[in-house]
Amino acid sequence: MDEIENQKIYNDLIIVTKCKIPDVVLKRLKNMINNGRSIVVYLSYSGLGKDIEPNVKHEDIIDNFKNLSALNIPVIHYYRPCSQYYGIYECKKI
Repeated sequence: MDEIENQKIYNDLIIVTKCKIPDVVLKRLKNMINNGRSIVVYLSYSGLGKDIEPNVKHEDIIDNFKNLSALNIPVIHYYRPCSQYYGIYECKKI
């Protein structure tokens, strides 16, 4: 984010994550928006079990939704449950 600001790059900034967004980053994003930047955060939240996503902390993603919303930072939830782990039949059940 420093480099984006230092280089005066004004393209829309899209952030895609399924990790916890630290408070310092949330504050920085809010400041960037207040200074005219267009930012949207995409959060990947599937709710799939640890057997499929062993390293994903769903609580952190839920907190991201709450924190981004509280700061009026645009957020989009996307869900892509069909993968190599699921066949067509299993995806239909989800």
